[in-house]
Amino acid sequence: MCISNLALVPIALLMGWCCWATAAEPAQLIFDTDLGDDIDDLGAMVVLHALADAGECEILAMGTYAATTGSVGAMDVVNTYFQRPHIPIGHPGGALTTPNTYDVAISNAFAHDQDTVNAPLVCDLYRQTLAASADGSVTFVTVGKLYNIRSLLQSGPDQYSALTGIELVRRKVQRFVILGGRYPSAVSMGGESNFKGDPGLAQYVVNNMPVPVTFSGFEIGFNLKAGQRVAELPDTSPVKAGYAFFFQNPPSWANRTPSPIEDWPTYDQTAVMYAVRGLGPYWNERSTGHNEVALSGVNIWRSSPDADQRYLTERMDRDSLKDIIENMMLHQPSLTTPDPDPTPEPDQAGLEHLWLYDTDAKDHVGGNDAYLKNGARLSAGSLLLDGVNDYAGMGVLRLPEVATIEVRLRVDPGHNNIQTVLANCAGGASQNGYKLMINHWKTVDGSVIFETGNGTANASAMTGPGVIVPGQWHQIQLLLDRAQGEARILVDGHDETITSVIRNDYRSEAVTDTGRMTSGSYYFSGQIDQLSIVAGKVDPEPADSLVHYWPGDTNAKDLAGVNDGTLMNGAGFTTDAIEGAGAFALDGVNDAVALGAMDLGDRATISAWVKMDPSARNMQTVVANGRGGHREDGYKLFINGWRTEDGRVIFETGNGSEGDSALSDAGAIVPGQWHLIEVSFDRVAGIAQIVVDGVDRTVDPSIRTDFKTGGASYLGRIANGGLYFRGSLDEVMVRQPTPGAAPLGDG
Repeated sequence: MCISNLALVPIALLMGWCCWATAAEPAQLIFDTDLGDDIDDLGAMVVLHALADAGECEILAMGTYAATTGSVGAMDVVNTYFQRPHIPIGHPGGALTTPNTYDVAISNAFAHDQDTVNAPLVCDLYRQTLAASADGSVTFVTVGKLYNIRSLLQSGPDQYSALTGIELVRRKVQRFVILGGRYPSAVSMGGESNFKGDPGLAQYVVNNMPVPVTFSGFEIGFNLKAGQRVAELPDTSPVKAGYAFFFQNPPSWANRTPSPIEDWPTYDQTAVMYAVRGLGPYWNERSTGHNEVALSGVNIWRSSPDADQRYLTERMDRDSLKDIIENMMLHQPSLTTPDPDPTPEPDQAGLEHLWLYDTDAKDHVGGNDAYLKNGARLSAGSLLLDGVNDYAGMGVLRLPEVATIEVRLRVDPGHNNIQTVLANCAGGASQNGYKLMINHWKTVDGSVIFETGNGTANASAMTGPGVIVPGQWHQIQLLLDRAQGEARILVDGHDETITSVIRNDYRSEAVTDTGRMTSGSYYFSGQIDQLSIVAGKVDPEPADSLVHYWPGDTNAKDLAGVNDGTLMNGAGFTTDAIEGAGAFALDGVNDAVALGAMDLGDRATISAWVKMDPSARNMQTVVANGRGGHREDGYKLFINGWRTEDGRVIFETGNGSEGDSALSDAGAIVPGQWHLIEVSFDRVAGIAQIVVDGVDRTVDPSIRTDFKTGGASYLGRIANGGLYFRGSLDEVMVRQPTPGAAPLGDG
């Protein structure tokens, strides 16, 4: 886009046509630009590639009217960077200049194949591209002065088509998006930059355009600035290089001094986004009347007569729209070539959105890449939020009428406020929209709530208290049916719903945030991982049932079962704990915790955080119901410190006459460090699996099929005393599989 002075920086770009936002097929798009003068043209190219990578459009061709030695080369650099070197680029012909502009800098600094010397003439390229396209299939967006468009309309028959330019556009183009003018009038500013400067240019194009056209005016983009975060891109990015050069070498019309990268009007970015997505929730339009353009280029909107023309007006708040656009400007090329005809895996049927939050915040299925705000960051394969002002914006998100929302999360301990997981409205029970949250309001009751409102009334589905334990990972599945006014909430595979009624008229499509309500309140503190939205209800996988849980937080209570522990011989607690206020502290001499009689059943998982004292030199018993001796009837979970320090985990089983033990490899447990041990066994199958710190360390899985699973059990010693544990135990749990769960070893 060419801009004569900063005060008149044209805002263009938002043109749209109400009927194409719902099109199922990707937009077939031709992009006309003047890249090299203003920096928003470069930003628009990134947005265009981001939309193409999301499957929302296909870029057929590009053209520039900038007669510089760098414009075509710079465009090819960017296309190549985003793995589309095949996109043809046209130039206007004539004498070339080599100004001190960012397009020349990019072209000189990065390798490319297409250049002005070997690029086709832009009018020829446009005619060739249109002639090869299906009738009524092309979206044409232009974000600079209209020289190339006038040349196309005035062109005659050639080797590509027997049609004139106007006839060819009428047959092949379904809509034109023109960045130019000011609305409803540009009289007070003496005309907008893209329309003025060449007498009759804009007037001819507007008056002779044979297809529906939408104008995006100066007033749309001038107040919507973005781009400062381009500085966060890697140094290998030509986009970052171009932005840095522009701000360090500002053109004379900008009337500014050199500076680091700053926010800048998003004229071209918004136009490209509109050309692909349409009005959506982003813009409204004025569709009655017509655009009257004087010979000078000054335009005014006349209320009559009607023409097939419209102009955009603002709808979405500027901050939200800025976040969406800037997030696309930070888009990076995919490492792999996308499958041109992807077929979803069977278990992905209906999957509309998926944020893994492993190494990026991308929506790996839909087009709503998340943008991290106010210090939100990725850590250890999850989204880390501070509960103060961090959140991840998702842009405008549509929640299906029947849907399943699934997420893994861990809430930080010590909070007494609502923890918002996902929301598309402000705080307040009756606000129009929905909020998925954990209830910690002036309490720590840990219930899950799906709150819905229509602006005046509300209804909420919820669980009972205690289903979310601070400091622990949990899986939440929300199964909702908006039309039926019902939602069910599953936590860790179990239906915990106590109230299922929700509104059937809450707003389901709006700007949506992860980690806060959209008004900027009730922030989430903790970690969020693997957030997905599926159209339809997903049958949850059978999950293990927590049957016993001894957190060791200054008492020995069993929070999941009836086997409260009894401290023996001075056993106590330490504040050196993985979770909560404390952990069991055992001296290795005679300390232990008696758990009473309990039966693990044929299949179970025993888990515990362990920190073995470096001075321990014997078998270190974590939990057992059997006596000493590997043939004794029962089980014993050990860490091997017997006359060695090999740190092997052993699950020893016997039937009274014979024994067999599952083993991990040596070195699984390092003395003086916290480790998570998880031992899952299937007595019928005679196998066990030993997982340490999330890694399967099993080297020998065999166990007895007839060992005793019930009887008096202990933490920190064997049943008849001895082989005491020296160190700390925390978060000890026993889980049993629910009916229908796959046998150990399947899958």
